[in-house]
Amino acid sequence: MALEELNHSDYEIKDGEPDITGWNVLNQNGEKLGEVENLLFDPEARKVRYLIVGLQANGAEVLEDKYIAVPIGIAQLHSEEDDVVLPIVSGEELNNLPAYQNGQFGPEDEVQIRQVFGGGSTAPYEHPQFYTHEHFNEDRFYNRGPQPDNNTIIPAEEMDRTEKVDRIMERIRQTDEEPKSSEFPDGRIVGEYESLEHENSQPVEETKNNDYQLNEGHVPEPESIEQEEEWQEAQATSAGNSKLMDFFIDELKDLLWAERELVATLPDMAEAATSQELKTAFTNHLAETKVHVSRLEQIFGILGLEPETTTCDAMSGIIDEGDEIIGNTDEGTAQRDVGLIFAGQKAEHYEIASYGGMISLARTLGYYEIAELLVLTIDEEKSADALLTEIAENHVNYEASTERSAD
Repeated sequence: MALEELNHSDYEIKDGEPDITGWNVLNQNGEKLGEVENLLFDPEARKVRYLIVGLQANGAEVLEDKYIAVPIGIAQLHSEEDDVVLPIVSGEELNNLPAYQNGQFGPEDEVQIRQVFGGGSTAPYEHPQFYTHEHFNEDRFYNRGPQPDNNTIIPAEEMDRTEKVDRIMERIRQTDEEPKSSEFPDGRIVGEYESLEHENSQPVEETKNNDYQLNEGHVPEPESIEQEEEWQEAQATSAGNSKLMDFFIDELKDLLWAERELVATLPDMAEAATSQELKTAFTNHLAETKVHVSRLEQIFGILGLEPETTTCDAMSGIIDEGDEIIGNTDEGTAQRDVGLIFAGQKAEHYEIASYGGMISLARTLGYYEIAELLVLTIDEEKSADALLTEIAENHVNYEASTERSAD
C-alpha cells in the first residue's frame, strides 16, 4: 500500500488534536536538528508510519540540509514542550538516511531506513507485518518522554534495550485492558484520522492503539458449500497444521519451562557469587528473564494456545551442574565465580541456539510478529553472554588463578 503525505491526503487530524507539523526536532542533548515538515500516512491501516523531517546543517551531527523519513517508533514527543525528540539517533545515522523527495518514496527507501537504524526486517517488505517492527511502535512516540538534558545522556544501546523491554511489557499488560482514551490530555497527539470523504466508505470500528479495521459485518462469507469446503481444505494444508508447526509448539513449551526454571535459579546464583559485579549481572538478567517468560506466554496467546510447558532436559542438566558448582566450591572464592560464569554461559549458549532456530521457524511459518519478539530475546541473551565473558576476563579468571589449591 502506497504511503501518502498526510497534508496532501483525504484524511485530516481530528478536531481538538494539534498538528505537529512545524515542531522542532531535537536530539537527546536538546540541540535542534530540524523541523517536522509532514507525516507519511498509511491510508489502509490509518496510521502514521514516518515523520518527514527537514534537517538543517549544523556543522556537527547534521552535515547538509535535506529531508528525511524517520520511523514513528524512533521519535518521541518532548515531555513538556511542543518538540519532537530523537533520543536514540546518532549523527551518522541521520546522515546515512536516504534523502526524501515527495512522491519518490519506495520500498527500497524503507528497507534502507530499516538497515540504517539496525534490526533488519524479519518480514519482507511486501508482507503486511513489515510494519509490526518496533520501529513503527507508536506507543513510544505518543507517550511524552523525558526532557532532553545536556547533563544526563543515556547510551543509545542501553536505552534501546530498556525501552524494548518496557514496550513489550506494556503490550502484554494491555492485552486484556479496555482501549485507553485518546484525548489530548492523555498525551495522544497524532494518530486518529477521519476521512474528508464521507461518502462511499465502508463502516470501520476502532480497535486498541488507534488501529482500524473493517466492521466484521462486512467480512464476506462463503457463498456456497463448495467455497466453504475449498477454504477448509486450504486451511488443512497450510503451515499452521504442519509437522513443522507441531515441532515449533513443542519447542515453545520446552523454552517456557527453561525460562521459568531460570527465574527460580538466578537468585541463587546471584547470592552464591562472590564478585559484586557478577551478582549484579545475575540480578539484572533475572529481570530480563522474567520478560522472556512473558514474551513466550504472549506468543502462545498469538497462536491461540494456553501456555504449557514440557521439561527441558538440556536446561535441567545445566541447572543441576550449577548447583554442583556451588556445592563443590568454597564460599567467597573467585573459583566459585568462575564456575558460576561457566554455568551461566552454558545456559545462555543453549538459549541463543534455541531462539535462533525458533526465529527461523517463525519466519518460515509466516509468524513475523512472533519472530520480532524472539529477536528481542536473543539480542538480550547475547548481551548477557558477552557481559559474563567481560567479567571473567577483566578480573575473575585472574583472581581465581591466584588462589592456592587446597591439595
